[in-house]
Amino acid sequence: MIEIDGVELRTAAQWEKKHRHVKKGQLGKGVERTWRSPNGNTTAMFYNIEQTRPWAKKDVEAVNRRRRADAKAKREADECGRIEGAARAEQHRKDLLDCWGAHID
Repeated sequence: MIEIDGVELRTAAQWEKKHRHVKKGQLGKGVERTWRSPNGNTTAMFYNIEQTRPWAKKDVEAVNRRRRADAKAKREADECGRIEGAARAEQHRKDLLDCWGAHID
């Protein structure tokens, strides 16, 4: 975010985090700024709030669906890892018992 003459300007990605889209006709019509960074020069377009619109309900629902799907996939991956770890531990225990000559069923 930058401030010019008391007006907040943000990049399109920063507005997305605030649940706003840059209007179609306004893309590319913002204030362009360039600065030096460790990787060379960086350029970005900054837009004021009048050049944006709030998210539509379908946009919010899409983000929520994606977030829920990601959380479900992470839970399932964690559970699969836990089950695989338990199976490996059981096999490891059996291998050790075989090595020591003990038989416990």
